[in-house]
Amino acid sequence: MKRYDFRPLRMDELDRFETMFEYSKILDKNSLPNIVSYLPKLRMSSLLFQVDTTQEKISPMDFHDECDDKGPTLMIVKTKNDKIFGAYCPVSWISENMYTETEESFIFTLDNNVFTMYNIFEPLLAVKQSQYQYSPCFGEVDKADLFISFKYPQKSYAMLGNVYKKIIHPDIIIKEKLEVNYIEIYAVNFE
Repeated sequence: MKRYDFRPLRMDELDRFETMFEYSKILDKNSLPNIVSYLPKLRMSSLLFQVDTTQEKISPMDFHDECDDKGPTLMIVKTKNDKIFGAYCPVSWISENMYTETEESFIFTLDNNVFTMYNIFEPLLAVKQSQYQYSPCFGEVDKADLFISFKYPQKSYAMLGNVYKKIIHPDIIIKEKLEVNYIEIYAVNFE
């Protein structure tokens, strides 16, 4: 079983996950089981970064200050129209202009409590690290599968289907402008 393979959750596991994400402003009791059932080996989580972009101004430097060199992370964002997007990065974020190759990263969407996972199909372009003054992304620059602009959150976007694809119907590309209202980033470990 991969770290993020699906399996049903037991009630004691769900209680543990509720404790891990108790300060989340994005995940609730309805959405949480849909996400964590795909991350059954998740054992620890600590909140690194949480922001309400409608109330606070943020920058890429804020992201790098809080998230660089912290190990694997789970990023979760909520849009103005209540869509939830997220991504798992299995390596530490760093302030360098380079791609990090990995076969373990993934992107997910949660729309009306329906979880959809997008697996990596181009490991060489999996994670785009960026210099200190720039936002990182998942996928290739200028057509990123998931780009969260920490300078202008309303200019974030998803272009799912380039580097990350659904296993069922991998030829479908979803393009969507994201007006991001909330961003949460968790440091995570797996057993």
